Amino acid sequence: MTTIMVYKFATLSREEIEAMLGLKLEETRVYREAKQEGRGEGRQEGREEGRKRRDRLFSDN
Repeated sequence: MTTIMVYKFATLSREEIEAMLGLKLEETRVYREAKQEGRGEGRQEGREEGRKRRDRLFSDN
């Protein structure tokens, strides 16, 4: 039910949703999954950026 409520109120801030539902979203599965996905995407972007920088450094020499 919490997952449904979070998506239903997509325009509200996390704090507003927490106040309405009387819970901490950090304790929910949907929050943990979204956070994990974000970390994975961030790592992938970091790897790609690192490869680009490495390629620029070695192609300039």
